[in-house]
Amino acid sequence: MAAILEAIVGSFPRSWLKRRLLIFVVLIAVYGGFVYAVVEIEHLPHIDWGAESTIMNGLVLGFLLSFRKQPRL
Repeated sequence: MAAILEAIVGSFPRSWLKRRLLIFVVLIAVYGGFVYAVVEIEHLPHIDWGAESTIMNGLVLGFLLSFRKQPRL
């Protein structure tokens, strides 16, 4: 049981990193809530980003895969 607990505790980041990540997560949550409130209050139209997000995902993945190490022959 002790080995399992050590593995679980070891999989989480150190305390200084936890605090830093928590700050960023809270800031992103506050920003998301603010944007949601503004969109709902101002009655802004909702835009369907389906095709555009697919294109952007393809471009980003293609860019990242271009940096993948090629096996030596």
